Amino acid sequence: MKKYIIILGIVSLLTDISSEMIFPILPIFLEKFLYATKTQIGLIEGIAAFLTSFLKVFSGYLSDKIGRRKILVIFGYSLSTFSKPLLFFATSWTHVLWIRAIERLGKGIRTAPRDALISSFSEGKSGHAFGIHRGMDTVGAVLGSLFAFLFLIYFGETEENFRKIFLYSFFPAITAVLILIFFVKEPKGIKKDSKIEINFKILPSDFKKFVIIQSIFTLFTMNYAFIILKANDIGISIGFIPLAYLFFNIVYA
Repeated sequence: MKKYIIILGIVSLLTDISSEMIFPILPIFLEKFLYATKTQIGLIEGIAAFLTSFLKVFSGYLSDKIGRRKILVIFGYSLSTFSKPLLFFATSWTHVLWIRAIERLGKGIRTAPRDALISSFSEGKSGHAFGIHRGMDTVGAVLGSLFAFLFLIYFGETEENFRKIFLYSFFPAITAVLILIFFVKEPKGIKKDSKIEINFKILPSDFKKFVIIQSIFTLFTMNYAFIILKANDIGISIGFIPLAYLFFNIVYA
């Protein structure tokens, strides 16, 4: 079972390489080349974050109800994968809004069933399993930011090169999907439960308190897109923004 923990970690590593090639440069691309306002950028990121959080609940519920995790995980990863290169063709901030919404839709669908898969494969060592997964996820984030930094520094901070990075992000992401399809098996012994319901009343009180506290912290957390834009405003050159974000990922880990 440990083999599948590592494989799922590799899937997340490759997906995060893809995502973090895009994320530290997308706010700059929106502002400098698509002339989006900060309000419009905030709307894009707000809708993206809402979709991710909202769908985690229902995808987890659905995976328990049908007793199948892998199909939802594949669908979620695929949705994100095939949406990312569409940024290459974006000519307005509304295009980015729709693309970002679809990409985050995929993340929201896959996250809960993927975590359930990891838990199923952990053999009672959930902390160790999720630690491995989170570590590989962070490595992917660092590598993705590093790629964006090196690409812009070497080839130049042009709109064409931003679009090329969006296009190239497809390759690690599709590799992750193929690995997931061919090398991860559905765990045995998962029973579908057609009677399962979404009922927050049955959740433990400590869990409810945790969710409330986390929600309060999240409410007052500034979106990273604005931190990236502020970094550029105070004089950090566009090419070095991904490098600054790389160090952020290291500290965050």
